[in-house]
Amino acid sequence: MPAVFKQDSNSTESRWSQETSFKVANGSAVWNLIEPNSFSDAAAKFTKVARSPIKNDRQREKGVLTDLDCAFGFQTDLTQYNSQDLLQGLFRAALRNQTTFGGAGQLVSINGSNQFTAASGLDAFAVDDLVMLRRGSKILGNSNRLLRVTAATATLLTVAETLTAETLPADAVLVKVGVQTGAGDIDVDASQAFPALTSTTFNFLTMANLTPGMSIWIGGDAALSFFPTNPVNNCLARIRSVAANRLTLDKCSKGAMITEAQAGSTIQLFFGRALKNEQQNLAIRPSYQLEMSLNAPNTDFPSQIQSQYFTGALYSQATVNFNQAEKITIDAKFTAADQEVRTGATGLKAGTRPAIEEADAQNTTSDLKRVRLARVINGDEAPTALVAFIKTATINIDNVDQPLKALTVLGAFEMSSGDFTVSGNLDAYFASVDVLSAVRDNLDCTLDMYEFKANSGWALDMPLIALSDASVTPVKDEAIMIPLAFDAASGQAIDTNLDYTACLTFFDFLPTLAAISQ
Repeated sequence: MPAVFKQDSNSTESRWSQETSFKVANGSAVWNLIEPNSFSDAAAKFTKVARSPIKNDRQREKGVLTDLDCAFGFQTDLTQYNSQDLLQGLFRAALRNQTTFGGAGQLVSINGSNQFTAASGLDAFAVDDLVMLRRGSKILGNSNRLLRVTAATATLLTVAETLTAETLPADAVLVKVGVQTGAGDIDVDASQAFPALTSTTFNFLTMANLTPGMSIWIGGDAALSFFPTNPVNNCLARIRSVAANRLTLDKCSKGAMITEAQAGSTIQLFFGRALKNEQQNLAIRPSYQLEMSLNAPNTDFPSQIQSQYFTGALYSQATVNFNQAEKITIDAKFTAADQEVRTGATGLKAGTRPAIEEADAQNTTSDLKRVRLARVINGDEAPTALVAFIKTATINIDNVDQPLKALTVLGAFEMSSGDFTVSGNLDAYFASVDVLSAVRDNLDCTLDMYEFKANSGWALDMPLIALSDASVTPVKDEAIMIPLAFDAASGQAIDTNLDYTACLTFFDFLPTLAAISQ
């Protein structure tokens, strides 16, 4: 049998699946593809202690295996879909999803009457919901576009737009991305401390999983789908509080909103899925198995893939890198309890291994639309930025996970976790001493970011941060830079509704209007 004498790194593949319980694999797991650019750590480190008896030949004897430490780290480009599910393990919280249907063969087809068909379940959507088809046949033009529901039954969902008939792939899904409100129903009330969207009939509480900290986009591309009089009202904003007929906002991206009572527009509102570190009653701690396939050791049996697994793994740390004129990348690190090695004859663990949903990398030049560092000023929904331009940024998230060791156990029997900590560094262009005063006076500050690419995007909010390490050092022939370090904290000191340290909102669809956020 022709044995292989070397293996190529470019032929390997890495995947992850969620365990049913700590260190226990799911027998019907979905093994999701990882897209690593490089590995920082993917090894088990064994500790062995040699025997050193006192004897006249002055030689040691073979040692014994005493301990095992496992870590799995990699860098990946950030795309719209390759990190969302896995980040739940980092934030120790579940995504607050909007209505989603399909993914396991339930969504059958699109017929010739602009209708989606299914055996049942399509009545999860309602008239005037804005939806998007993901994972359809892109060549036919049905996927990744905005559709408005005009009728919904259990078996048929009709949309206003023209669709091409197709049989849908088994993993195709319909996702609710927003809502079109009734003509003249939504107004802006800027008379109080913070602006709000108000309604006469629309009930914001009927929108699934709207929560303080989540970002929304106000206004669509079509005629009469946005506020016609004051363009600043068509913007990205953070939800401050939710009531039946009032959605209170702040962090309005185009400046202070203006009171506007409009009579005829059917305002479109776009929502995403929020991910934030939750209070204890909503916190979760998923553990994972990380698979690295290492190719076949014998060319006569190319399907017999050898592999190694890191089990009982927690998503412990991540660093998000924003370098000027570069891709946005994530350095991820998992702390694992144990390692398993499987031969080609044994094969990979059971489960399905789907292809990853394709999406482009995101860059810091044209895709990153907003990086705003500002003071927290009560009653000011759009405070002036402390710095106008930032050259580079890093955001570090750490769960301070520690493997628990015990007698009779090689590796770890469990993990302990510390605080959810968020920190980072900004390299900004210096313009005003206001930023130095903010550091010296330990003022409450806040940081948010927004990305838009191909009518989708995400927003990150850190409601309360403290700045440090500010130093201004002029360098001949160069602009004055100011490096800033920050530590994030719970925003409940500002508002009890803002009881989180970081909140991400992923938008499956955004109008083209959202490409200009400020």
